[in-house]
Amino acid sequence: MPVVRDIEVIEEELVGIATIQDDLTKLERLLAWSSVHPDEVVYAIRFLSGRTKGIDAWIQQHSTDQGRTDQPE
Repeated sequence: MPVVRDIEVIEEELVGIATIQDDLTKLERLLAWSSVHPDEVVYAIRFLSGRTKGIDAWIQQHSTDQGRTDQPE
């Protein structure tokens, strides 16, 4: 499972996209960002909608191999 990048870096990139005035350009940048960082899209949606409370724990949980059933023991 891929490791999610530093949250501050993700937020900085998303804030940069959010400050773009032209909606079409903003959409294009957000789609491009999402295609480059598909594992971070859930975080981006929550961040951009203002609901990041508790997302750090979710990222930590899903960034580790704990609980994975697809690996042999």
